[in-house]
Amino acid sequence: MSQSTPQLSKFYVQSADHRWVLLAPDVEGAALRFSQLVLRTCVRGKQSVSPKLSLIDETQFQKIVSTVGETVDVCESGFEGQKVGIFDAPDVIELWKQQMESLESIIRKME
Repeated sequence: MSQSTPQLSKFYVQSADHRWVLLAPDVEGAALRFSQLVLRTCVRGKQSVSPKLSLIDETQFQKIVSTVGETVDVCESGFEGQKVGIFDAPDVIELWKQQMESLESIIRKME
């Protein structure tokens, strides 16, 4: 049995000075992928995870979050095109952070 690959669409996603052109399965996925790309530099390697050290470098995280605007805007036809999704940036970032906490939990269980 073969699984079909989800169809990906091109989206233009921006918040403040952050702008990304990316592929995602849907508008919500584009907003989440945006947060993954913007926040990736605050994620430590899995070998750094310990009871005293989390997967997310909180200082770096706060620094990056301060550069994100109030919303994450998603368009299909360029950065100045009609917005097909407008998300509250704190909600998108919180979802990303929940995913990182789940990943951290899995890493801890594997050790």
